[in-house]
Amino acid sequence: MVVKNTGSKTLILSGYRIKDAANHTFVFPTGTKIAPGKQIMIRSCKGANTSGTLYWNQNNYVWNNTGDTLRMYSPKGALLEKCSYRGGGSTAYC
Repeated sequence: MVVKNTGSKTLILSGYRIKDAANHTFVFPTGTKIAPGKQIMIRSCKGANTSGTLYWNQNNYVWNNTGDTLRMYSPKGALLEKCSYRGGGSTAYC
């Protein structure tokens, strides 16, 4: 999954959360920032975080091949974005 900053200001994502339909939760680590026009890849497998890639550190796949829904929340729990996709293709509906 990729989170891209399409705005004109740096996004500070520390404490923001992403959940799938089964409520698997990823929390952006302290200090996570995305400059305008830049992006961060979030991988569900295990690995060491870098400036461009963050790891969910799951033992199993998070996103379902048959479709799933991503929800992004602020640190205070406000729903900010909801994005769904259907299986069999790469189209997401945000």
